Parts: sequence; structure tokens; C-alpha cells
Amino acid sequence: MDATARNAMFADTAADRGRGYRAIHRSMILVVIAAALATAAGVAAGVRDRLKPEEGRSAVRMVADGSIVPHATSIVTRDNTGIDITLQTSGLPKGHVIVLKAMVFNAPGRCLHGAGGFPCGDEDLSDPAVDGSVVFVAANQTRGDDRVRFSSHLSAGDATRAASGRGLTDTRGAAVRLIIADHGPPLAELFRDQITTLSGGCKDAPPNSGTPGPNNCTDLHYANHP
Repeated sequence: MDATARNAMFADTAADRGRGYRAIHRSMILVVIAAALATAAGVAAGVRDRLKPEEGRSAVRMVADGSIVPHATSIVTRDNTGIDITLQTSGLPKGHVIVLKAMVFNAPGRCLHGAGGFPCGDEDLSDPAVDGSVVFVAANQTRGDDRVRFSSHLSAGDATRAASGRGLTDTRGAAVRLIIADHGPPLAELFRDQITTLSGGCKDAPPNSGTPGPNNCTDLHYANHP
């Protein structure tokens, strides 16, 4: 083989090698890009999952014996900003003021007095490790029938309606017990307190829970949202 042929052969070989290297390089870049896109998609999906609202439904039960209240339901929808509460129930005294309150246990894993499938009990509210709170949610008045419906929101870190504790601090992890209380017939001189505080108008109103009054106030129904 003469020198010219050998030079041409070496040139072709070098060119082929260069094209091979470039192809491999492009393939490696594409693999890296694909991996980055897959990672970004996974991260985005994880963020969406963490931000996605979580809805929980519960039966409404009688405080007296735990039996289910007919034609009643409780829905709590959680996200990172707070919880939305929608509750409707029946069998209530006609014409009375009905108050919805929440017992919030922000660290239910530290509760020691759970029962009936709910992790916490009244005794846990006083345990600082549980970060418990009692919060006024809403009030309504039954009129022509025995039914009432509530729709309200509890914001994370808002203690303005809390009679005790810091309110709701763990929107996704808190165990919440909703309580429907009969606050008696409306009282002209205390009506505003009856519909804006935990115990306004009640004979046994605890301190900082509303102006006491002559009515006997009783917890009638509850709904658990562990």
C-alpha cells in the first residue's frame, strides 16, 4: 500500500472514530437530560401530593350513647393552610342556638386517653406535649325544623377563637373532634355572645369563654376526625 493510500485510510479511520465519539457524547447528554427531567417530574409530583387537599368524612354520633345520628354527616378537608369544616346534623331542639366547637389535638401521637378508635380524650387537652386546644368554630339557630348545617374554616396558627391552647397548628396531622352543643333559646341581651363564643349565655361558662347567662348548655353530638 503506497503512502497516499495509507494516509487516506488513517484519515477515514480518524473521521469514523470522531463521529463515534460525538455520537456517544450526544447519547450521554440525552441520558443526563432524561434523568434530570425524570427527577424534576418526581419532585413536582411529590410537591403536588404534599399540597393536595385531603378530605375525611365521619359519621355524627350522639354524645349520650355513641349511636349514629340519622341524616347527618361531617366532612373535614385539610391542606397546608388550615381545615375546611362542613357538618350537618339533625334531632336538635327547635329554636335553640347551636354551637359547633372543635377539640384539636395537634400531636395525637402523644395522647394517652384515646377510646373508640379516636386517639385522644378530654384528659389529653391539658398535656403540653399534645398541644391541645378548644376552639369556637361557628354557631347557628334551628328554626322551623330540628336540623342545622355548618360551613367554616380553621386557619393554621390562628388562636383568636381558641378558649384554650394555640388553636390548630398541624393542619394535616392533628386529630380533631367536632362537638355540637345546645346553648338554649336565644337571649336578647346575650345573643351576640351566644353565637360568637364557646359558652355565651350558659350557666356554667368557664372563664374567657363568653358571658355567663341562665341557659343550661349541653353537648349533644360529636364527629371524630383522627
